[in-house]
Parts: sequence; structure tokens; C-alpha cells
Amino acid sequence: MKNTRAVLRALPLVASALGSKYGVRVVIGGNQACTDGRTITLPSLPLDMPETFLLLVRGYLDHEAGHIRETDFDALRGARLSPLEHHVWNSIEDWRVERRMAEIFPGCRHNFNRLVRHVFAGSATVSGSPVQDIPNWLLLAIRSWDVPELAVSRDELARHMDREFPGLRARLESVLHAVRALCRSTGDALDYARRIVRLLEQAAQPQPASRAPGRQKSPRDASTPGQKAEAGQAADQKEDSPAPVALPDSSPETDRRQAIAAGGTRRKELPAKAAKRLKALLDAPGDALPGNLGSVLAQAITEAAPGDGKDALRVAVVGHKPLLPLSEQERKDALRASTALQARLHGLLQASTLVRCATGRRGRLDTGRLHRLAVDDTRVFRRKGLRQGMDSAVHLLLDCSSSMDKGMELACAASYALARALEACAVNVGVSAFPAGAGENRSWATVAPLVRHGQRVHPHMAVRAYGRTPLAEALWWAMGAMLALPQRRKLILVVTDGEPDSLPCARRALEAARQHGFEVLGVGIANSAVRVLLPRRNIVIQDMRELCPALFQLLHRAMLGTDRAA
Repeated sequence: MKNTRAVLRALPLVASALGSKYGVRVVIGGNQACTDGRTITLPSLPLDMPETFLLLVRGYLDHEAGHIRETDFDALRGARLSPLEHHVWNSIEDWRVERRMAEIFPGCRHNFNRLVRHVFAGSATVSGSPVQDIPNWLLLAIRSWDVPELAVSRDELARHMDREFPGLRARLESVLHAVRALCRSTGDALDYARRIVRLLEQAAQPQPASRAPGRQKSPRDASTPGQKAEAGQAADQKEDSPAPVALPDSSPETDRRQAIAAGGTRRKELPAKAAKRLKALLDAPGDALPGNLGSVLAQAITEAAPGDGKDALRVAVVGHKPLLPLSEQERKDALRASTALQARLHGLLQASTLVRCATGRRGRLDTGRLHRLAVDDTRVFRRKGLRQGMDSAVHLLLDCSSSMDKGMELACAASYALARALEACAVNVGVSAFPAGAGENRSWATVAPLVRHGQRVHPHMAVRAYGRTPLAEALWWAMGAMLALPQRRKLILVVTDGEPDSLPCARRALEAARQHGFEVLGVGIANSAVRVLLPRRNIVIQDMRELCPALFQLLHRAMLGTDRAA
């Protein structure tokens, strides 16, 4: 039923699927991409999304979902890091979390590598400022463990560091070896970030060499100040000769041995000018440091998003709507219509299910057919065949916008009658009303589930009419809610009386539904506006008596496939 390539291009469905898979909440709608440690928020999306934008959003979802699942935010809040410590921690934690996500969900590794290659390859160049160059080198050194293509930019920055800060890179590399071999938790990442910043602080504050007590002067100590200066310069030049630029391509075990041995790395003092420049890095505010992967992605997605305009793609969020029971008369009328409809739906709402019913030359041996071998008939096996069986899921979307005020009683009763009849036919039915009220930022893109899939249908379906008509947002939400259902056939019935807030967005959602195997039908309540969106896939009723014959005719046309092109 599903077109995999089309699903991967439909970001609302991707977000819904990933949110369920990773166990996080994803919201689409607003002005910026961000996360609060529990929910990933994406801005309103463009109707036509290029491949690069899809890559950025999919990578952002994977990246931030990893932090929500794996990062200990309580430990981070309690650490009280400086801006530089937080930046270094972020570079280490990003790599650790992505590695952990790749262990749980192997497909993430390919997505992360593509994303890192796209964002960082060739982007980090020598700026001449330690505030940019040293953090960028740390970032590329860590990222090049998984994406070797970053080695060119990493090595360029390394050569610059060796000239400006001789001996510093070797000390930092010793800690990075430990990170690669031993970093297993958020607490480990915090400890290594502090170690790296401590090395930078030590390098920025060179101390004069002290002589041990009681030590006798050597002939070298007795030399003149000029001779000592020349000897010191020669020693510094020998000690600070640049190490090989590239980090060694080592195994984790090699990194472990190097990490253990790294504790004895001897400290070398930097020239006073270099130490002063390094102090600028230590005192730099957070906004002066280079962006990490999450912030770079969030900024790129926010800038590419169309804003919160009328024709931007959004997904409804779940809200609350007060529910009241139907009146006694409304319930009687609905049950009468439901009983009549139920009898006629049994032969229509069916899908093919696999059963062992056919006899053939392969399959499972049928001992009751062995007598055929006596006449050289080898059809003694039972194989899987097709039989018509109930395997459908239907979701009713009830429009309760302010324009439905006069027809709200009829719409609620009709929805209840439909849901009861479908449930009696062993159909997995769900019912939702939209909008549920003004949500965050006074947005009407909300939906209230009245009956979730798997729950029993109840008569508490009387709702008030108010607000706008976010049909496109409700359709995306319904598709996301039904995507993981096991039923082969999925139908969405929209009960409405008017036009949606955004006709282009509604048409885009309907086109996506068609591509992904959903069938969308319209039930107009005393209004024919639904025919604009769903020509030949709609009915219009004026009262409950018309519901049964009209809906039967609509489903009959849909089942026969005479309106597939609509």
C-alpha cells in the first residue's frame, strides 16, 4: 500500500513515524526549529520541499531525538559549564549520542554521515582567530572519526594551530584519544570537556620553571644569560616542531592504550603572545563560538521555512475539547441509521487477506489429497490464496468550526451513526474533531480525538462549533495517526460543511494521501462545498434519513474504483 519513496518525501508523515519510533513528540508549525528536551518543534514547512531541505529536517529529527533519548539533561544543568566548556561538551556529546543512535537504529549512521558531510565538508576554514579555529579543529577532529572526508579541512586547521600554538594540539589529541575509547555517557562527555578546557587554561597561563631545593648549579646553569637564551630557543624549536598533522587512523583498542598513557603528557609553555590570544578563546561568550550541529541545522531549517503564513504546511496538534452526550432523540435516530447502514456495509468494506485455501503443487502437504498420487496428480499441497475478509481502518474527521454551528447536531449524530456501523463491521474506527481550540501562538491547527483507534465507540460526541477550518492540518495528523495501523486499507471520511482555511494546503494533503494509499471521502453537511475538494468522492446530506443510502452509494463507487482518478 505504501509508496516508500513518497513517504520519505512527505515530512509530516516522516516526523510522525520517527516520533513514534524514537518515542519523542514532534510538532510541525510555528516560526523556528527548536527543542525543549521533550518535544522537537519544526517550523511551518514549504509545500514543495527540495531534496536538501528534506536531508536537513530528517537529520535534525534524528539528531535531536538522540539527545532526548540519550542525554542526561539533569547532569548538564547541574554541571554549570562555562560557554567554552558547553561548546566542547556539545561537540563530544553530539558524536556520542549519534554513535548510540546508530547502534540502536543502524539506518541512522548513513543519515548522520550524509548530514555531517553536507554541513561541515569545506565549511570550516582558517580564520586566524583562536575563538573560531580551535573549536572548529576540535569539531572536525571528532567528526572525522566517522566521516574521513573532513580530514582535509581538519589538517589545514591543524597546521595553523601548530604554527600559532606550538605543542597545544598534541596535548588536546591525547584527550581526544580518551574520548573515542572511553566516553560512554553524558557525565563522561562533561569530564572530557572540562579536561580540554583545563589544558587550554594551563596553556594560556604559562608559569616560570622552578628549581628543585638543594639542587647544585650545573655548568649549563652557570652560563651567561645570552647563552641560556640561545639554548632555550634551540630547545623550544626542537620541542615544538609540529607533530604529524593527521590524527592516526587507529582502532578503539589503540585509542584506549594511548588514552591511558596520555596522563603523562608533558606540558610545554606557549609564547606570551599566543597565550594572550588563547585567553580570548577562554573568555569568549557563547554566541562568539562556532555553531554546533544542532544549532546549524535549526538555523538552516528556520531560514528555509516559509514562516507561519496561511499557505504553509503544518500538522495539527492534539488539544482538548469538552464532550457531551447526544440527546436521547439524536441517539435513537443515529442507532436507527447505524443499523440500516451496517447491513449494507458488510459486503463493501473488505480487503484481501491471506489464507491457506488453494490446492497446488507446492505449499503445505494436505494429507487429505494424497490419494491423487495414485493417478499421477501431484496437486497434494495447500498454498496461500486470497479470500475477501475484513481488513480496513476508517478515521472520521468531524469539522466543528464556527460555520458548522447550524449543522453541528446533524454532523455529530451522523458521525456517531457511521462509527457505530463501522465498528459493528469489525472495522478499526477512529473519530476526531477539528479544531480543538486555539493552541500555542493562538493557532487553530488543533485536533481533539473523540474515539482513538482500538477504543470502543461511545455516544459522547456532542461538541460545540467554534474556530476556523484547519482541514489540511487535520488530514496530516490523521494520516500520521493511521500510518502504523496494521490494516491494509485505510479510509478517511471528512464530515464538513465548508471550505478549508487554505485550499492549496488541503489539496497538497489530499495528494499526499493518495500517494500513500489513503482514500479520502467527503460527507457534506447541508452544503456542497466539499465537492470542490473531492469531486465524485463525496455525498451531501440534509438530514439523518439521507445518510444510509447516500453513504452506501459513495462507498460502492469507491470500492468499484470508478472514481480513482478524482
